This record gives sequence, C-alpha cells and structure tokens, in this order.
Amino acid sequence: MRPATRRRHSRLKWVADLIDEERMEWKMNILQQNFAPVDVEEILKIKLYSSSEDIIVWHYERSDIFSIKSAYKVALNMSTHETHASSNENKDGACLWQHIWKGNVPPKVGMFAWPLARDALPTNKNKKARNILKDDTCNICGMESKSTYHAVVACPHSRSLLEIMRTDWPVPDGTLLQLSGPD
Repeated sequence: MRPATRRRHSRLKWVADLIDEERMEWKMNILQQNFAPVDVEEILKIKLYSSSEDIIVWHYERSDIFSIKSAYKVALNMSTHETHASSNENKDGACLWQHIWKGNVPPKVGMFAWPLARDALPTNKNKKARNILKDDTCNICGMESKSTYHAVVACPHSRSLLEIMRTDWPVPDGTLLQLSGPD
C-alpha cells in the first residue's frame, strides 16, 4: 500500500491534503504532481467517504471489513511457504484449512480448531518436544502423555466436559472422536 515510485520530495503530510472535501473527490493536479501515473491510478481506486469522522477500513477485503479469515489469508500469502504450509490435504483432496475457515462456527472456534488440527496446541507433549518440559504427563489426570488428542478428548476430565456439553450442543459421540491421523 505504498507508492511504487516517488516523483519528487513532497511536503504533503496528510492524505486529507489530496482530497477536495467539498466535492469528495481526489485532487487530480496534486496527485499527478506527487505520484507516478501507476500510483495515481491505484489511488483513484480508493473509495472516499463523505463522513466527517475517520473510519477504519481493511483494504484486503472488498467490503473493507476486517475478519479473522481475511487476516489469515493475508498471512498465508505473505508466508514464504504459502503453498505447502497450509495445504494439509485430507483423503478427499480438500484442504484442512478450508474446512475449518468455511465452517459455520464463530471465529474464535476456528482460531482454536486450526492449532488443534495442526497439533500445535501448547500441550505437555509439544513442550517436551521443544525441550521446554522434561515430563509430558498430563497435569490434570496424571495418567498419560498430554498430547493434543488427550487434552481435548481422551483425558477423563475432557470426557466429563464433553458429556456436559452434549446436554446443550450436538457434540459428536466419543466413538466418533477417534485419533485417526494428522487431520
């Protein structure tokens, strides 16, 4: 979102200096004096609002509205390994991340589901693998290694929570929540 080229040193300090506020349009003469034609063309694509107050817009979306999903897409595109880092194809050939982000769930559920599906939760097992902990036993039940699956499904305390949740929400039966692979 920066000009591709600089024409010359400019004393302009604010974007408002480029806008004719009475007619709510860009000041073409000032744009042409200070920016290269390619930049002027891009600047003219920016919508001007007649509101006297500043508003926050997210220029990565056509709607100008920020969402976790669009921020994720931007981060994905900026990563150096954008095609392999998130493709995690399952047996159907569909990308795991597409299932998570297209799900009809609140954004915070998607934000939890993503590291859950990628086995990236800060479990004792993952901390031990990174030499943060020496023992990966579950702190709550003390029965086995606290892996992602154990923390969410297998721990007796997790199972109790899932049972309570089933009274209000359609949580799948424990037989369907089996560890069957990375996805």
